[in-house]
Amino acid sequence: MDFITRLVSLFLHHRVRAIKRYASHSKAIQMKMLLRLVKAARNTPWGKEHDYRSIHSYADFASHDPIGDYSSHKSYSLKMMEGAPDVLCKGVVTHYATSSGTTSDVVKFIPVSKRGLRRNHLQGGRDVTATYLHHNRHSRVAHGYSLILSGSYDDHLSTDRMRIGDISANMTEAFPQFYRKTT
Repeated sequence: MDFITRLVSLFLHHRVRAIKRYASHSKAIQMKMLLRLVKAARNTPWGKEHDYRSIHSYADFASHDPIGDYSSHKSYSLKMMEGAPDVLCKGVVTHYATSSGTTSDVVKFIPVSKRGLRRNHLQGGRDVTATYLHHNRHSRVAHGYSLILSGSYDDHLSTDRMRIGDISANMTEAFPQFYRKTT
């Protein structure tokens, strides 16, 4: 294993251990994450409307926050697109993914927070890399080429303060600069 691959493997080794823990502690991990998300959103309009302060279990969550569709969140998403902070999550959301319109002819705008992008979408890529390197010790990072096929932002809908497009465009823009080097 070359130096760069060894360094990347060491950097990502904690993720291999975490992924293994998911298999044996999935319920507890999911509950901890749910309560963390509920706590973070309790002072948002959505959290206040659904009484997130009184949620301490999954049963509480299920009774306070019923299953909904896009229309039940649409007004909140539109407020966020106008620049309102702390609507569904903490902070101002500046990136939105568009749906493919499979459930109707109307395009839906899904808020993509920086934290959610980093902790979910990008972490998934790191986890795949960590798992692959763990099981394929002969691999070499940064040797050869890689190809990223990404969607794009909609220039007609995006503004100076808001980017709207495919989720893959949001992800690619969030990659560290050295990943996005082109030849």
